Amino acid sequence: MCFAQKPERWHVRPLVFTSLVLAFFILILSFGIFFWARDQLQLPLPQLQTLIFIMLVFSGQATVYLVRERRHFWNSRPSRLLLMSSLLDILIVSAMATHGILMVPIPILLVGAVLSFILFYLVIVDFLKIKMIGYSHLR
Repeated sequence: MCFAQKPERWHVRPLVFTSLVLAFFILILSFGIFFWARDQLQLPLPQLQTLIFIMLVFSGQATVYLVRERRHFWNSRPSRLLLMSSLLDILIVSAMATHGILMVPIPILLVGAVLSFILFYLVIVDFLKIKMIGYSHLR
């Protein structure tokens, strides 16, 4: 293992700016799913709460993969432990949501739709992250 002679210097301002932008887009995603479920699907409040809960869990998992790599998230393979813990988290929360454990149940197709949308959104925001990192290095 090779260590640098000097500590790496962190550029905090671009990191904070990038974090705020990424958080803004996750907030847009959250409200988008909320309004879609409320207005288009007309879910009752208890099911809406379950849906938002799984959306928060899934987007939290996606964020881990988004921020762990400066390049595209698929450029480096995460550890087996990280992959397994993410998969287990998604499976457990999905089972809880579809079987109504500690929450009102929602259909499995709805869980799958939210998961698919989060994965699609992850790819889109990842490209934005790459552009922002390139921009912050130019400053």
